Amino acid sequence: MRSIPRTEAISNRRFGTTDLAIVMGLWSAMAVLIGGVLSELAADTETPLAKAQSEAFALQLAEGLDLEPATDPSRGARAPASEMGDPALRSGVLGKDPWGHAYQYKIVSEGVIVWSQGKNSECDSKEALTRLDSGHSLAEFNFVGDDVGFVQARHKIR
Repeated sequence: MRSIPRTEAISNRRFGTTDLAIVMGLWSAMAVLIGGVLSELAADTETPLAKAQSEAFALQLAEGLDLEPATDPSRGARAPASEMGDPALRSGVLGKDPWGHAYQYKIVSEGVIVWSQGKNSECDSKEALTRLDSGHSLAEFNFVGDDVGFVQARHKIR
């Protein structure tokens, strides 16, 4: 019997059914992992919900800002709306976002901003919000990172 050198024996080996099964198994495992990640990304229902809720809060706050305090009680202005000029109420928290954290709100001269700090519960937009305090326009404001919210420009009813 003739002895075949090891390198020649390996090079003569054919791709068999077992090898095919192993490759197919690896490809299937990768497809399951990638499919799971993609479906998790596609199933983000919290972000649209947070946008809708922040919009509702912003519209309610803006409506309260547009009501000026009544000097005559017969005009029927609501007290909480007239108190929005109080500096202590210019920013704060209200309600819960889809991730269980409080929505933040900030009232600036041009309007109202209500936002969720997102899934990571960190305010990624802090620098942009600080620029609003130093006189930057509300039109230049954009949320950063996973922060999500709504900007409502202030309009007078009169």
